[in-house]
Amino acid sequence: METVMSRIGRMLGLRMHDTKRPVCPVPQSTQTVSSGPDTITIDKVLKRKTRKRLKDTYMKTKDSIDKVNALRIKGLTYKAIGAEMKLSKQRIFQIIAAGKKRDADNSKWTAGLSSRNSNLMERLDIKDKETAINAIHAREIAPLKWPNFGMRSYHDLCAWLGTLPIDSGLVRHCPHCGKTSKQ
Repeated sequence: METVMSRIGRMLGLRMHDTKRPVCPVPQSTQTVSSGPDTITIDKVLKRKTRKRLKDTYMKTKDSIDKVNALRIKGLTYKAIGAEMKLSKQRIFQIIAAGKKRDADNSKWTAGLSSRNSNLMERLDIKDKETAINAIHAREIAPLKWPNFGMRSYHDLCAWLGTLPIDSGLVRHCPHCGKTSKQ
């Protein structure tokens, strides 16, 4: 029987024990622990997993943009800035790109406006605040008239423009088919 099992095991690719090799017993401890009334039970102390932090402090992107720009003005390379700030040169490049995008957004007339409202102004080809106020009074800009433009976006836009929101009478306007319905 043993020969058949070892032959099958070899065919299956299993490692079978060699019957000619002596089996060594595993040494057992001879020490005993008394379980008297004065013995103390030791409970396992569970270790909490702690997240390994790469750095002690982290910077906000706004602060890191300012610091990277200051170091860049001094003439440091991306690699040198990365070594000083403990960042990779790819991350330094990303921070500089974010700074350029921030500067481009701040130079637009819609600076301080949410991106949702800024995109609506671009879609409607509105170039200044006066045109936007006139569009609100003419009800070209109304809540639920445009995709992704609801009551909150409308009130934010009106507050930013410094005009009072016009009560739309809760009219729902479908931007896809153009139907208007009261709620």
